[in-house]
Amino acid sequence: MLHRPDVKPPYILIGYYFCGINVRLFASTYPEDVAGVILLESCHEDHNQVMAPLFTDDVREDYYRGFKEEGSHEEFEESLEQVRVAEFQNDLPLLVFLTGGTQPHHTIESMKAWILC
Repeated sequence: MLHRPDVKPPYILIGYYFCGINVRLFASTYPEDVAGVILLESCHEDHNQVMAPLFTDDVREDYYRGFKEEGSHEEFEESLEQVRVAEFQNDLPLLVFLTGGTQPHHTIESMKAWILC
């Protein structure tokens, strides 16, 4: 979509859940092309290290099984590592939205960790 001739930078990027990682990578790689970032329930770069261990066993199995459909776990870890070392523009407008409540796949502990990340 960003390569269409009628869509020109600067962009306002919106990322939901895993796509929040992609938005953050794009914004750090091409800061001159980004006017702002909106993250909706976005993953944190330490998601797998902090959150996944707090899921119930069943939820953790389902979570890791999902990587077969959307890319490998290793590829996602690679993206998380890229975000960990990325340099972000401090003056870039940023909005972060969380539900603030619990979600069926979260334990109370994992939801607290999500909010604190």
